[in-house]
Amino acid sequence: MTQHGGTRWFKGNTHTHTTQSDGDTSPREVIRWYAAHGYDFLALSDHNVPSEPAGVKKPNGADFLLISGEEVSVNFNGVPIHLNALDIGAALPPLCEETIAATLRANLEAIEQAGGLGHVNHPNFRYAISAADMLPVENLRFLEVYNGHPTVYNDGDAELGKQSVESMWDDLLSSGRKVYGLAVDDAHHFAEFHPGNANPGRGWIMVRAASLTARDIIGAIRSGEFYATTGVELADLTNSASVIRLRVQSPANTPCAIEFVGPGGYVLHALSGVEAEFRPSPGQGYVRARVRTGSGARCWTQPVFP
Repeated sequence: MTQHGGTRWFKGNTHTHTTQSDGDTSPREVIRWYAAHGYDFLALSDHNVPSEPAGVKKPNGADFLLISGEEVSVNFNGVPIHLNALDIGAALPPLCEETIAATLRANLEAIEQAGGLGHVNHPNFRYAISAADMLPVENLRFLEVYNGHPTVYNDGDAELGKQSVESMWDDLLSSGRKVYGLAVDDAHHFAEFHPGNANPGRGWIMVRAASLTARDIIGAIRSGEFYATTGVELADLTNSASVIRLRVQSPANTPCAIEFVGPGGYVLHALSGVEAEFRPSPGQGYVRARVRTGSGARCWTQPVFP
């Protein structure tokens, strides 16, 4: 990946479980898996159990960053409302309010007050959270666009009238909101790899930051200096209000469907290839890029606002 002005790209996951809640593997072994598989940072996010940063090295001796985390998990009249709290200093009790929107708002506010970054998890897990629930939540700034758990229906269900999470994201952006999208694996199962298990390595983010510290990684995420992916990685990315330019690195030499998406989720420009450029028009609302391979791997850049 091309470096830009003293920054570089770091691979990480912000949503993973251990035996501290409902995972099948100890925190030590979970951390070891990510460190051994090319990740630079990880947040353990057990349900209502905060994790603490710990020193760890990759097998090659390179640095590995563990960011403190917790999946703040609320039972709202039997509906699971879950949010991840990253880089927090203490446990955050789940807050349940009179509506789903109010519950999201209150928990996101508590995360911010604790100095952390909050993102809304898997809206389509049991179809718990709709776009209508999220639209009034003015402090919602981060959303899982992809979650690798097999019981999370990221693509929705047209027959049931259920939106995809990506379509919900477009609804939020089209309303004038600045919301950034993440991909995570939400791993629970490390002992046995199977499509029906919640295994690691299915979704992650690539963050452009000055250094591998919690301050720089979280700061870069807050600024939208990252992209989300399920397997497509970029060799280069310029993502600004004046130009979006990208070049696919992996899978190598495989033509991809590259689309530039704007308000309403409409595709503004599309092509097949490994590199593309789009220049947004002033006042266009927002533009984001989506890359897809024939095998189904995807990548999403963050929206820009010309």
